[in-house]
Amino acid sequence: MSIKHYSLSIFFLPIPTPILYNPPMTTSEQQHIALTNFAQIAQVYCTFIDSLEHTKPPKLYSQLESLLIKLHTAILPIRPLLGDVEHDHLDMTHEQRKNIAQIIANAVAAETHQLMDDFESLGGHEDYIRRINMFWDDLNDIYSDLADGLARWNLGTQDAHDDAQWVWRRGFEIHWGEHLTRAAQTIHEIRYTLHLD
Repeated sequence: MSIKHYSLSIFFLPIPTPILYNPPMTTSEQQHIALTNFAQIAQVYCTFIDSLEHTKPPKLYSQLESLLIKLHTAILPIRPLLGDVEHDHLDMTHEQRKNIAQIIANAVAAETHQLMDDFESLGGHEDYIRRINMFWDDLNDIYSDLADGLARWNLGTQDAHDDAQWVWRRGFEIHWGEHLTRAAQTIHEIRYTLHLD
């Protein structure tokens, strides 16, 4: 009588990995993630603008273009909220806004003047000239609205986060979003019409 030999491997079959159920995120969780992401990008933008006080970085307009694209993309998933915003005392003062405006104006003066001269020599429409001349103001208004939201966001409470969401999303719809699109056009012209940066 022959003896059958069986491989021990049949007794050690791999145990299937259990499939874990990950429930879909709630709308509230999705909004928190979107807001956290936006807050991080807003902080990067404000920090970058602050740095212009001390130095004008290489590839200034490339970096600005990238930051504006990121801001625009990051604000879109954030839902608008109804109600009144609080913590008005956290808003930037007129003097703070004026100081940031001067920092920006100094940093972009050479390129905006060159662009205005270029457009004027070609008989550019006065609306184009006005937009280019106010490029510093576009960047400043974006900064101000983002900074006002960050001051609330950094308080860390749910009410403050709701206020930040309102400031950022509502501001995008009626204020800083318009400045962003104008600034993006001027940056495009500096980079691809003057071929600077």
